[in-house]
Order: sequence, then C-alpha cells, then structure tokens
Amino acid sequence: MTLTTTPVRTATYRPFAVRLVARQQLSPGFLRLTFTGADLGECGTTCLDQRVKLVLADQEQVATALASGEDWYGWWLALDDDRRPPMRTYTVRAVRPELAEVDVDFACHGTEGPASAFAVDAPIGSPLLLVGPDAGVPGSDEVGFAWRPGTATEVVLVGDETAVPAICGIMERLPGHVTGRVLLEVPTDADALDLVAPAGVGVTWLARDGRPHGEVLEQAVREWAGVALPQPVAPVGEVAEVAPEDVLWEEADAAGGRYVWVAGEAGLVATIRRHLVKERGLDRHSASFMGYWRAGRAG
Repeated sequence: MTLTTTPVRTATYRPFAVRLVARQQLSPGFLRLTFTGADLGECGTTCLDQRVKLVLADQEQVATALASGEDWYGWWLALDDDRRPPMRTYTVRAVRPELAEVDVDFACHGTEGPASAFAVDAPIGSPLLLVGPDAGVPGSDEVGFAWRPGTATEVVLVGDETAVPAICGIMERLPGHVTGRVLLEVPTDADALDLVAPAGVGVTWLARDGRPHGEVLEQAVREWAGVALPQPVAPVGEVAEVAPEDVLWEEADAAGGRYVWVAGEAGLVATIRRHLVKERGLDRHSASFMGYWRAGRAG
C-alpha cells in the first residue's frame, strides 16, 4: 500500500486562484471588486488594515504559481521582465469564507497603472492571484497589518483616499468604549462613504475639491494637534528623516492611552509624522506611519 501525504503548510500567506465576479461603484472615487475562488474558504478573516497582494496573472500563470506552493514569490521573481505579471498591495475589505468571496476596495485614480486599469476595465471572470492570509496556518491572524493599538482607549486615524478601506475595516471592529478622531481626505464630498464608528469617535470627511493632494488633511491634523498636543515636548527617541525616494513605514510598538495611525501618500505621511513627532512631541512608539503609495508612480 502506498501512502500519500499532504504537505504541511507553514507560510502565513499563500496564493489563492481567484476570478473577478462583481464590480460595484461605491462613489465617484471608489470601486469595490469582489473575487471568488475555490479555496477562499481558507482565507483569513482578520481584515482591519490587513494587506493582500493582487497578482495580475493569466490563467496559465495562475496554475504555475499554485504549483510552486510556498515558493510562489520565487516563481514570480524568476520570470522575465516582459512576462512577469504586475503585483500590487491592497487592503482586504471583507472576507466571506462561507461564500468563498473576498472584497477589495479601490481608490480610483484613472487607468494609467495596470492595477487601476484592471479595477476599472477588467471583464467579469478575469483570473488573477490573490495572496492573502492562510487561516489554516497558526499566526496568520497576527501578520500583514499595522493596526496595533495595544491598550489604547483613544485612537486617531488619519488618511487619504487610499487609506479609506483600511480605516473602514478598523472602525467596524473597534470596541464601543474607545474614543477618538478620524480624519479622511477624499476627492469630493460625494466620496464620503458610510462609515460605522463607535459613538465616541468623531469622523470628519475632508473634500479636496481640486486643491493639492494632502493640503486639507495636513491642515486638519495641525488643528487637531494644536488642541490635543498643546505643550510641545522634545521628541521621544531618535527621529530619522525619510529620503524623498523612500517610502515611510513605521509601526507602533508600545501604544498606551492614545494611539495614532496615519496612512496615505508617502510624502504626505512623512510631513504629518514630522509635525506630530518632531514639532509636537508625539511619542513615536505609540504611532504608526505608513506610506501606501508614492506620487508619480503608476498604480
């Protein structure tokens, strides 16, 4: 008798073969894409600001990637430049394992980049890879996200439109006793989505309406800091500057009473970090700053 064994999965993230099954226009600036796949019942359901990767692969590439198992990334890297499918990182908005479905919300920025073009124009039924948390592997619910409020009872979330899906996911899971502020910059008033938040959390949607990206959000942060951090103190620990070509990514490691979470365009996030940490004395150990994208780079 020959015994066959199933390889033990150890990677907290794995590729899922999926196809596009629905596209919903949430507002002029937001699209929701729904994906389905035979194995998505095994996709982790932590959500919050948990990241997934979309690999815009064709059907043959999807099959080859799955055959590579946990070395899917090695497969992707080994491809010639002209054959390597685009890969982009997004926030998972919802997971419905009982339906084998995953939602990913997109901030619409035209169709110049491959992922943006896919979000707007890809035919229903299009195949791709979704690399997400593997619910069958211990620890998959502890990785891939930056939301780490610790014991904080006050939270402040700041973001541009690319951070809206993450903030919506976080708010849906925030305990009812938590208080705080949410500041969100979006292209127009029509892009203010329905956002569920505890009664003690104030939500402010800031419409850009043609002004430079980040201008109204930075001003709102400065106004908040002027009240919440009225007595500037020396920065806690060394605060390194971020080179223009780099993307800032710092996660809190010791959140206490107040936790600050900032995400969006990398240059804007760096500017907000500089003001809050260097000029207002916010403890950087209780704050997370994430550059989701860089102006001038196609999505």
